Amino acid sequence: MIKLEKAATKIMAAIGTAVMLFLLFYSWKYTKRLVEPEYYLDEKDSILWNALVGVVLVAVCGALSGVMKKIPAWALHLLAVLGAVTAVILGIRLARAAGAESIADQYYVQRAAMALADGDAEWVLAQDYYGIYPFQLGLAEIFALIFRVAGSTERLVIQQVQAVCGGITLYVGFRIVRELSGSRAAELLYLVAELLFLPVYCYALFIYGESIGTCSVLCAIWCYLMANRPEGKVWQKGLLWSAVALFMGLAYATRNVLLVVWIAMVIMQILVLLRSKKWQGLPALCVVLAAMLLGKTTLCHMAEGQLDREYGSGAPYVLWIAMGMQENPDALKGPGTYNDYNLDTYLQAGYDSIEAAEVAKGDIRQCLAKWQEDPVAAVTFLKEKLLIQWIEPTYCSFNQTRYQYRPQGWVEDLYTGQANERALAFLNRFQGMVYLAVFGYYLRILLGKLKGVQVLPGIIFLGGFFITILWEAKSRYVYPYIVMILPGAACSMEYYGRLLAGGIGRIAGGIVSSRERKQKQKEIGRTA
Repeated sequence: MIKLEKAATKIMAAIGTAVMLFLLFYSWKYTKRLVEPEYYLDEKDSILWNALVGVVLVAVCGALSGVMKKIPAWALHLLAVLGAVTAVILGIRLARAAGAESIADQYYVQRAAMALADGDAEWVLAQDYYGIYPFQLGLAEIFALIFRVAGSTERLVIQQVQAVCGGITLYVGFRIVRELSGSRAAELLYLVAELLFLPVYCYALFIYGESIGTCSVLCAIWCYLMANRPEGKVWQKGLLWSAVALFMGLAYATRNVLLVVWIAMVIMQILVLLRSKKWQGLPALCVVLAAMLLGKTTLCHMAEGQLDREYGSGAPYVLWIAMGMQENPDALKGPGTYNDYNLDTYLQAGYDSIEAAEVAKGDIRQCLAKWQEDPVAAVTFLKEKLLIQWIEPTYCSFNQTRYQYRPQGWVEDLYTGQANERALAFLNRFQGMVYLAVFGYYLRILLGKLKGVQVLPGIIFLGGFFITILWEAKSRYVYPYIVMILPGAACSMEYYGRLLAGGIGRIAGGIVSSRERKQKQKEIGRTA
């Protein structure tokens, strides 16, 4: 059984290594720049320059690994708390200064939340939007609850709550690093990386599920890792699994696609079973899934109860998969991007979910047949679809929050001025270094240096990658997986830094020893 677990882990690591070689090469070669109205433009980069920055970063991590051993654990924990508070302050400061407006899906979710909080059903009932996307009512119900607790339906209330989620995300990520490695240098590296990752602050302005969902799923991962510790009493593990269910339920209610994390946990638990014959996690994950499905259904029913109207299942998800296989008529938007296919097909089917799904399946079969006749076109399509999502370094964060009402000067500069150019350049380099670290992370798994729950971030990341192959193409959908892999990336970068420092130390020690031997030989010669 252990051999089977090792083989499965190595296969996963080999796939991850290949994926990261692909992303690393292209993210170092050039970058995708996202401009209005969601056009992707290619900008050249330098593989040599990125490699040089990578070597310097690894060397710095190596130097840190030696210094940080002397720092007590409580000092890093205090730094994590201060970092989380700083992230919250920065997020709230940006929210207050930007005056970001809600558009498209954001607008409908926010307005529904306001209506539900105020008990005004008429506005929601007048919108066709919720008949097409009824699952959005669950998210609207969460925001309505926040409005009720705050006693205000101002947009800024949600944005400030999401800024708090950014701080919690930073702290929980720090705790995940501690679970994965316990390295002080890795913990510090993670804190610095998360604080500098600008999309976390930008998405605080985005009235949708990204901030709350990402924060919740990271909390679930932390609790999952603690539940899988070898030590611990039964009641403690029970509480931890309950926390996993709670946080995964909230994550799934805000972003359906975060079901990927639950699937990754199941795969991880099967690997745990094969290695240690501990089966208790699998029934617990079944309970977690039940909580996720029940939680989302309950939220939607609560909203429908207030509206006194029962919505159907809405547009079937297969429409998004079919849309993700199509060329966009506007070539600058890239293949697989949004083109109104899901909406048009559902409306043409007369709001009939079954008929719309059949149309989508027919279009998928037609597309697959076309690709079978021309495999080169299929590879070209898939490559470009992946690149516009994975090598766009802002992950849509600036583009999705660009509509602002009288922003302060520094915010305007950050979004459209010289500060924006500097931010894009930094995020481009940041992305290249994260991909380098993740490549190293999969390499460690492949070489057998990581085992057990240490490989969970890698399973989640691969799940996110494969979802972006199937779904509508948008770099925003990649954002949660970057946040979730940062703890693993920090551990990996610290590990290779330590290796480099150790190698340099051994070389330097060898040179010194050689000189000392020669000196002794000379002294012996003189004495003789």
